[in-house]
Amino acid sequence: MKKPASLKKGDLISLVAPSGSFTESRFQRGKELIEKYGFRVCYDRRIFDKKRYLAGDGETRAEIINNAFKDKEVKGVIAVRGGFGACQVLPHLDFEMIGKNVKVFCGSSDVTLLNTAFEQRCGMVNFYGPMPGGNMVVKDYNEEFSFFFEMMNNGNDILVGKKEGIKFLRSGKTTGRLTGGCLSVINSAIGTKWEIETEGKILFLEDVGEAPYRIERMLWQLDEVGKLSRIKGLIIGHLTDMRGRKNEKWNSIICEVIEEITKKYNYPVLFSFPVGHGYGSITLPVGGIVEIDSDSEYVKIKGNSICKRG
Repeated sequence: MKKPASLKKGDLISLVAPSGSFTESRFQRGKELIEKYGFRVCYDRRIFDKKRYLAGDGETRAEIINNAFKDKEVKGVIAVRGGFGACQVLPHLDFEMIGKNVKVFCGSSDVTLLNTAFEQRCGMVNFYGPMPGGNMVVKDYNEEFSFFFEMMNNGNDILVGKKEGIKFLRSGKTTGRLTGGCLSVINSAIGTKWEIETEGKILFLEDVGEAPYRIERMLWQLDEVGKLSRIKGLIIGHLTDMRGRKNEKWNSIICEVIEEITKKYNYPVLFSFPVGHGYGSITLPVGGIVEIDSDSEYVKIKGNSICKRG
């Protein structure tokens, strides 16, 4: 896998809009937050275009992303927000060029489609993490961005364990390359040329606003098309706002569903990992190496997902 160079204060970060539209005021708050961490920010004014609920037409959104990767001064590219629309961008991205201009890319939610495409088509490690135009930046998004920028700078291994709320539903020890993202977005790509490739990898899944029965249906679908049968481990992240079903009873039901669907496999299964749409989410390297050790009750995110700059 190709690894991006680490980020340093003073680096130029390009903000792009692969999916939904957003207000300039929300964008400005997120931009100022990134600048607070010591980075310069650039963007194409066309990211404020609106077409229905989208940030302009798909071809223009893709052109802006392509330009960000072409720009030698830009060291990082961050998606402003998710929503819907990344699927319209994919056919217009220049994956060959992007693979030759590897740099830090971060996005999540609907941007899952770009995360997995960059991993699979460019062989490029990229990052599932915070977005400056997301809903939570209006409140307090500093914790997520602090983690992201520290991870992009130091290149150290990161340990996540029970103190972060992880539940180990099935024991085991494994090491593998990570892939995954938003469950409903991943499922929407099944049967297309953009569908996720999971064989031999550790898969992480998270989502927001999905009722428990819909989560079960989507996990069943993933299993039926073989996406759960040949993985090395399964990490379930935040399942935020399950249509108002937020109590411990529903978490227990989801755990039961996960255990039932995966009972025929022997890889480790984790629940409530801090990644996704919830507060306290950490950044994960899509295409990076992760180690799971249920006996020692930790997940190690290997720090070799970036190339440390001198």
